[in-house]
Amino acid sequence: MEEALGYAALRLRELSRKYSGREMAVFVSPRMTNEEIYLAQKFARVALKTHNVTSFSQLANPDTSAPT
Repeated sequence: MEEALGYAALRLRELSRKYSGREMAVFVSPRMTNEEIYLAQKFARVALKTHNVTSFSQLANPDTSAPT
């Protein structure tokens, strides 16, 4: 488990050096709890420096998203 977390952290550091926050996105599952979604968006904004956080439900059913 520790080895997997270390590898994931290494890859995320590499990706954040290679791509800017504008080029990354975090997708969350509609099955996640509000607490899990909050942590995912917090991770995206603080660690990855991106505000691109969305749910897979918007991809599957665009009618459920708010109009722009």
